[in-house]
Parts: sequence; structure tokens; C-alpha cells
Amino acid sequence: MRILIKERHSFVITEITEVEMDNDKSTLYIPKYGMKYLTNDRTEELFRKILFEGYADLSEFNRERCKREVLL
Repeated sequence: MRILIKERHSFVITEITEVEMDNDKSTLYIPKYGMKYLTNDRTEELFRKILFEGYADLSEFNRERCKREVLL
């Protein structure tokens, strides 16, 4: 799967193998890079686009570094 991200005034195509959507459907999370994108009401649409088309442009959304911990 590929996503297009704007970084420092340029576009970067990034290969990903995994993407997650939060339960409240407001955030896409990419575990490989530890990044979450605040996509609000477009989360499900973008998730499906990545899943079925293998491509999405996330450059317009705010992103944050985050770390998810798995509790056993």
C-alpha cells in the first residue's frame, strides 16, 4: 500500500504494510512510523481507499507522533 504525505514542502510516497483506524473513526494510525493522522469525518473513506485502492493522500491532515502500548 502507498500513501502520499507532504513533508517540508515536498511530497513523499511512502510504502506501508499496516494501517489502523481508531474506534471513534477520527484517526488513522500507521504503526510502522508511529504516526497518527487526524482525519476526522474522512477516516473511514481514507481507510477504505488505502485498503481497496492501495493509495491515499494524507498531506492535508495534521499528524502527530505517537506510541501505542499493548497491554497484556
